Amino acid sequence: MDKRNTIFEDNRESEKDTFEERIVNADGIGLEHHTFVAACETPDEKVFWVIAHDHKRRPHLFGTANDYQEAEKMVLEQLQNRRATCRSFQFALEEYLEQTIEKAAAKGADMDFSETSRLEFVFEKYGACKYQIKKKSSAEIEVYGVRYHEKFKPEPSTPTFKLNKRELDNKGETKARGQIFCTEERKAQVDRFKKAPSYLQIFGLDWSAEISDVKYWYRKLSKEYHPDRGGSVKKFRELTESYEKAVKYIHARNERDGFV
Repeated sequence: MDKRNTIFEDNRESEKDTFEERIVNADGIGLEHHTFVAACETPDEKVFWVIAHDHKRRPHLFGTANDYQEAEKMVLEQLQNRRATCRSFQFALEEYLEQTIEKAAAKGADMDFSETSRLEFVFEKYGACKYQIKKKSSAEIEVYGVRYHEKFKPEPSTPTFKLNKRELDNKGETKARGQIFCTEERKAQVDRFKKAPSYLQIFGLDWSAEISDVKYWYRKLSKEYHPDRGGSVKKFRELTESYEKAVKYIHARNERDGFV
């Protein structure tokens, strides 16, 4: 997206060069080193701009524009003839990522989840396979024969299989998170562990990922694949969408495990 002839113009010849900060409204009032402005592209091909009166404190003034020219007009209007220092797109990107993280986390906390119990088989070779329990009794557990996933809603015709509690590892049954460990005899009844979905794989994570892991890699990869770094808007959009899906999955998993 073209940012030439705007206050956000980047004159670096290569990524190794340092971004040249410049004064906005040089003839205006105020101390420019107290106010910072910046802008970056977003996954939906808009421009996110931010104004900070102290770069270490939040919240900042921010908004979204269709292009850098429009963003410049909005920023100058907000500055009201005050001086400011224009910083690298990284400054705006940091704020954009923080807001994305906060929104996704807030959505996850408010989600409603089914109260259906989960049964987790832990295999040394294949990882963890998760299934929903259909019915429990004192001696037996009836389990839907389809791996648990985020949107799984069993139909009446969904196949099931039964586990005799005597065949289960009683020691494992008493462990945290309500996990029940399957015996060697029952391993043959369960498919191999399905690979983690693309929204976790994109961050190099699997089903056991925690939100802190997803946050770390989302921040790191977003900066690496941002259009101003030579990346693509498509990849940046994919990272953001995957982050939101991953957070939703982890919240669902923790809610079902009793960890909120």
